[in-house]
Amino acid sequence: MSLSNLPATLSPHSVRHLLHIQNRVNSLPPLSVGEVVQATVVGKGVGRGVVIDVKGVRALAESDLPLKGGTKGFVRVEQLRPRVILRILQSVGETHP
Repeated sequence: MSLSNLPATLSPHSVRHLLHIQNRVNSLPPLSVGEVVQATVVGKGVGRGVVIDVKGVRALAESDLPLKGGTKGFVRVEQLRPRVILRILQSVGETHP
């Protein structure tokens, strides 16, 4: 399953599309709001937690989606402060401005 193959019934503005990063922004690679980056789920955390790899750095994130290890796709940086929030994009083939 890829992050891009999420159920079509989800609204693009749904909170379920969000990954809330637990790491501090200064412990992550340089990111900017609106940037689209590839993310890989590398493992399961506690509860809703998953460990993701973004730009070669692993981060603990929370998601309401049942993401599994090995899941890959693209995310857009929605916010950097007070915590990093990434939006899961539905289609790898999307054109990103």
